[in-house]
Amino acid sequence: MKRLLAPLLLALIGTLSADTLSPPSPPRLNGIPFYQIYEEKDIENSSRSNFITTAPDGRLFFGCENGLHTFDGTRWKHVLSTPSTQDKIRSLYWTENGVYAAGYGTIGKIDFQNENGIRLQPINDKPLTKYSSEFYSKILRQGDTLYFLGERSVAYLNLATEEYGAIAFDSWVKGSAIYGDKLLLATTRDGILVFEGKDYAPHPAFKEFVDKHVILKIETNPSGETYFTTESNEIYRIAADGQLADYSPFPFQAGGAIRDLEFISEDRLAISVAHKGIYFVNREGRTLSTLARDFDYRWVSANALHLDQNQTLWVQFNSTVGKVIVNSALSQIDERLSTGVEYPIAHEVDGQIYLRTNGRLLKPDFSEHGSLQGFVDTTPELDRSIVAASATRDGIYFQGGKYTHLLQKGIARELGRTGYIERMTPFENDPDTLFAATADSLLVLQRQGEQMKILSEVPHQAGHINKIARAADDTFWLEIGIGQVGRARVQGGAIEYQLFKQESGLPTDWIAVWEHEGEVLFTSSKGIFEFQPRGNAFAKSSIIEAYLPSTGIFHRVATDPKGNIWASYDSFNYILWKQEDGTYLKDSSSLRHVGDQFFNQFKFLSNGDALLLTASELFHVNGSLLAPPRDSPKQGLFLFEVSDIEGSSTYYQNPGHGNNPEKLELASDRRSLSIRVGSTNSATVKVPQYQYLLEGMSSDWSKWSTSNEISFTRLEAGDYTLRVRSRSNESTAPQELTVALSIAPTFFETPLAYLCYILLFLALLYLGYGLFAQNLKKTNFKLEKMVAERTQEIESKNSELQRNANELSTTLEELRSAQDLLMSTSRKAGMAEVATNVLHNVGNVLNSINVALLSLSERLSQERVSKLVRVSKMINEHQDDLADFLTNDPKGKAIPAYLTQLSAVLSDDNSHYRVDVECMQENIEHVKKIIATQQAHAKTVEVLQAVKIEELIDDALEMITGDLEHSLFEIVRDFEPELEIESDKHSLLQMVTNFIKNAKESIIESQKPLGLIYLSAHRIDQGANVRIQITDNGVGISEENERKIFTHGFTTKPDGHGFGMHSCANAAKNLGGHLQISSEGLGKGATVTLTLPCAPSQRTKPRIKELPKETSYSRN
Repeated sequence: MKRLLAPLLLALIGTLSADTLSPPSPPRLNGIPFYQIYEEKDIENSSRSNFITTAPDGRLFFGCENGLHTFDGTRWKHVLSTPSTQDKIRSLYWTENGVYAAGYGTIGKIDFQNENGIRLQPINDKPLTKYSSEFYSKILRQGDTLYFLGERSVAYLNLATEEYGAIAFDSWVKGSAIYGDKLLLATTRDGILVFEGKDYAPHPAFKEFVDKHVILKIETNPSGETYFTTESNEIYRIAADGQLADYSPFPFQAGGAIRDLEFISEDRLAISVAHKGIYFVNREGRTLSTLARDFDYRWVSANALHLDQNQTLWVQFNSTVGKVIVNSALSQIDERLSTGVEYPIAHEVDGQIYLRTNGRLLKPDFSEHGSLQGFVDTTPELDRSIVAASATRDGIYFQGGKYTHLLQKGIARELGRTGYIERMTPFENDPDTLFAATADSLLVLQRQGEQMKILSEVPHQAGHINKIARAADDTFWLEIGIGQVGRARVQGGAIEYQLFKQESGLPTDWIAVWEHEGEVLFTSSKGIFEFQPRGNAFAKSSIIEAYLPSTGIFHRVATDPKGNIWASYDSFNYILWKQEDGTYLKDSSSLRHVGDQFFNQFKFLSNGDALLLTASELFHVNGSLLAPPRDSPKQGLFLFEVSDIEGSSTYYQNPGHGNNPEKLELASDRRSLSIRVGSTNSATVKVPQYQYLLEGMSSDWSKWSTSNEISFTRLEAGDYTLRVRSRSNESTAPQELTVALSIAPTFFETPLAYLCYILLFLALLYLGYGLFAQNLKKTNFKLEKMVAERTQEIESKNSELQRNANELSTTLEELRSAQDLLMSTSRKAGMAEVATNVLHNVGNVLNSINVALLSLSERLSQERVSKLVRVSKMINEHQDDLADFLTNDPKGKAIPAYLTQLSAVLSDDNSHYRVDVECMQENIEHVKKIIATQQAHAKTVEVLQAVKIEELIDDALEMITGDLEHSLFEIVRDFEPELEIESDKHSLLQMVTNFIKNAKESIIESQKPLGLIYLSAHRIDQGANVRIQITDNGVGISEENERKIFTHGFTTKPDGHGFGMHSCANAAKNLGGHLQISSEGLGKGATVTLTLPCAPSQRTKPRIKELPKETSYSRN
């Protein structure tokens, strides 16, 4: 027995000692529920509110006097306007058959696919009861019966038989609820009525109760408990397993009129009290938290309450709504502070929370029930501002002015003067040794007894240190700011300090430091970086790249003791839950209610909670309620809304079931559409991606994007098929939605309209014919005069052309005589070769003259004048009946059109004659110049003058224009601007003309469909010389013939003499230049290159001696 008692006694003593030595853990720092109140400017066209409800797909519907609004989690949309009283909606209810609504004296269904937008379609066509202005503010369902609850009546509708009707009462209807399989209806005079179908009877147990009380509100929680309120602001409860008559008072003192109550869980109740706010109470009636005037004055006007499927409590105000996040780990506590916070920093010692803000060190103050009441100053007697603090196992070290203090067990002690320390943090295994930083130095401090000593100090030039992060090996990283961080280590009692900048691989923006599993990582808007000791530099880290890509912006990141990563990233806040295999599960739902604000500090507490601190607010996360969210069952895509581009008119909106219409038929003016789709993908994965295709308009899918909205403009009337794909990430199979669309045509696009167009065209055609016949007689007189004038003019021009032809024939004979004379003179003078060259050049010109003459003769031989004479004879023969002849006789009717055509032809012939004559005159002048050149050559006198190369080549082209116009040629010019040299212009013109003629003949011989002659002229050799090139795409030159091309008498033409290229080579040499020809082979064209000096001083004086008969030139 003693052996049994001894261990028990020791255990009891140990337990008592432990209870005595360990202080009780402070209560959790729970704040008020997170909430948001939407203002009237947030909800377009809002007015006095009537009801709040949610659809099966979770979408909120808010009804007010001006219509119906929806909220999809991101924005409000006014979907139905109700300008008249009979259109106003007071309640909605979803069934498998559709959405039912009730309003002022009307019950009906909502048509979400109406040609003119969403509309209420009434079931009854006349008032249901004697109360014609009755409005039905609530709809309940029991079995197949829908009950529409009014102020003094109840309407019913049997969904199976579609039978409907109403029951009127002399008393007022107040509360109502479905209790078991029956409807309970609380009235002011008839007590509690129990309905079954359309039959009802008063409940006997409440007769005595209703004689003294008026029941206002009845609610049943998920466990089956029923609560009801009275006009005297009392609450009664009926147990889940009790009878309806077994009611008992609920111990809650409202202190005001109870407006509504709503269960937010099985053991918590939200109660709206007039002029007070909202109270959250447990099953025992104890208030857990409140939303009252002290926090936000708007709560005093809170009215009806509604809890949706996402555990969001919606609150109805006078003309707007608010939401309260209940049953959530997240709460906000900044309103509990007596003064606002400013960049707060949290610390913890032995479970006690401390908050450094506004130069003070605060701790939370709890009520006897553990509710947060506010924060109190831990050092009210301290007259210095606290600028830095650090929590250790022994207490909190903090800096007041130039002095370091220690707060231990609620008592603050001064440890001595250490300077203006801005940041401090303890060493890993020595809580009495601190690493600290001032604006210009780094220090190691150590508490020795009641004094703080400086063990080591080094200067730094980084300026203000924002934060110190400690690695597991007691390496301290300093958060300095833009584009730089510092590293400090203590070796042998001395501080080693190094500053890193962009040269070490850091980005140029703000760099934050954070401790991650014994290491320190670095965050910027460009991504996450890590330090690589081997290279003493920084590189990007891929630790969470797959979950939060570096394409987004990181604000602040922290790792909790369990390895989970908390991040403020890209205007959202996330938790990455670490899995057993080292991967992470992305959670975007736990912190989503905070919105787009980011945190300056994540403080993880020893009890598993977390504090999230912004620049001016403080949030608390209850660790016992926080867990990775589970994926919700995947549901398919559904068409959410179809509206105009501006969103001002809604053509279709999903009723809330998530079902899709078989076909949307839109009016003819719906040509620009904005289409939104809905998806219920879980928030634990990436934001869904969407892809769109509108068949009938395009055959290509759009690119994947995160937008659930797409717009189409300028659609034509007809049938379309909208196809939408959705996926959670690239590795998952996409879901697909298909919806048929039809846009009706306007009247102007119908077959009847096209028939009207044809009739109108025929009428205009008939009218035009009548006007034509009326003007025809007036035209006949003008034609007679026109024929006479044109006949005289044509005869005159014909005579002139005949004279020009005779003159040309005479000139040609003279030229031939001159050619014979030149030949004879050359032979007599011993200059046969020179004469041959001259005759060759003259022959080229004569060939062009001959072509022009043949063209002229051909046109003259067409006898158009004789035909004109015959027409004149016909007109003279019918002078007496000329109008009738021109109008009715087939020959006469053809005369006006024939004269018009003949006039055009003769005018065109005259233009060609003029061109041919001008061309022959220019060629005759060219022959004269050739002869003059020969005379000058005979006298060995060289005429030098300024020659503009571009004009000279254009002159050469004009000389062979008559030949080129009969084939398809393309001339490409590439001239250096203002290119001018001093040379013998005539010799140069003769050479260029010969080169172009040879290129043309080569192209014709190749029989290519398109001939190309490329002409270029540019300065070379730093401006000393000029290079002229003529390139063609003709027959080309073989390598063998290329070597002999400049030999006297060598030619490849059947009628050639071999003088042209030889004489050109001599002329080029006399001008101080040289000539080259190159070709890639037969069929590949050829290039002639002429190089000349720009001025006479840059070449030797030309010699009179000719080139030898056999001359060799280098191949280019």
